Amino acid sequence: MMRCHKYISPALAAALFYLVCAGCTSQNLEKTYATLEENIDKYITTNFSDSSLYTIHRNAGSNRITVNPSDSSGFEMPSDTLMAGGNVVFDYAMYIFGNSFPPTNMIAATTQELADQGGLWGDSTVFQPVSVNLSDRHLLEGLRNGLLGVYAGEECYIIFSPEYGFGNDEVNAIPKMSSLMYHIWIHSIENR
Repeated sequence: MMRCHKYISPALAAALFYLVCAGCTSQNLEKTYATLEENIDKYITTNFSDSSLYTIHRNAGSNRITVNPSDSSGFEMPSDTLMAGGNVVFDYAMYIFGNSFPPTNMIAATTQELADQGGLWGDSTVFQPVSVNLSDRHLLEGLRNGLLGVYAGEECYIIFSPEYGFGNDEVNAIPKMSSLMYHIWIHSIENR
């Protein structure tokens, strides 16, 4: 007959504590992401609800709000849109997402004019459009999912929670658990 001991080794206790805390941390992280997603949804509903001005696209955690052309009465979405693995060239202003519209917490820009508007400065910055391939593994998942389907000439906002960005990591000027917002102007696309 086997006897049960009331003693639990420190290593076993630590392992059990880790498993319990990891489960709690994972649940808390999921709750935080869900709350941030709700905030983004409320923001979109509040600021982009006019379908004559904006078209909302949702894709795997990313929200792209296309600014409809001012003469959109006869506008039809171009059939040539960016597909997975395609290349895109664009200018952008990047913001830590907040509840203000227009956004105010700019942290990066690709043009001098945008940087000046956002109060960014520094003479080491090279201002030029960004060229990316959607299959680039370094591209943030939220940005990749948001860019999928854009067309040349499109102006849009892409908003996503930290689950699709930098998560619980602090990266340069971006605090942990930051939702991000990009204001983007698409110059060209090329599908392969």
